[in-house]
Amino acid sequence: MTTITASLYRFVALAVCACSMGLASGQTPATPKTSKPPRPKSAAVAPAGTAVIMEFSDLQCPDSARYNMGLKNTVLQRYVNSGQASYQWHDFPLPMHDHAIEAACAARCAGAAADTVRHQIMANQADMTPGAYARYAREAGVDGAGFANCARNGKSRTAVMADQALGQKLGVRGTPTLVLGISDGQGNVKPAKIVKAYDPPQQVLAAIDQFLAAHPAPQPKGQ
Repeated sequence: MTTITASLYRFVALAVCACSMGLASGQTPATPKTSKPPRPKSAAVAPAGTAVIMEFSDLQCPDSARYNMGLKNTVLQRYVNSGQASYQWHDFPLPMHDHAIEAACAARCAGAAADTVRHQIMANQADMTPGAYARYAREAGVDGAGFANCARNGKSRTAVMADQALGQKLGVRGTPTLVLGISDGQGNVKPAKIVKAYDPPQQVLAAIDQFLAAHPAPQPKGQ
């Protein structure tokens, strides 16, 4: 077995463990039909010194869906909307999920409505098909022709795979995972702590609290 193949097998084994934790294999969390995606109030590029919460998730992973339908709302309200941290989404499609990459690419084709489409995909993991993705995009107000063209040309795949590579480089092995770090003000984040978001909610929140206590939000100039 080559080194590359061995590494892939190890990655798959670890990822399977992480995503299946907390829910039975193949089980999709119950989600209200009227659920709405949480809305973080954070800028695209966080100011230097700002704490950043980087989410790495797989749209086909039941644990990622469970986090996004529940605990993520608390994380955004408590830390992001309060101004303590910025928040970023990163795709991390797992090798054993055969629809994860296609779903991630489709969500990115929705542009500004990507979060809404991601939310709908995770809320309806039993129907991971191109037709469903197009419907979610259309319902979110995305131009149908533009979405279809993006889905055909595959350009969004580059960004998805770049996210996956970044996650692997940072030590992400399963989903959902939060990487906590500090912004340099130029769009880059210096990673400092990994939090397994599929762990018990209080454990996840305690880890974030501890990190933010050591890295308070920088005060605006003049104060």
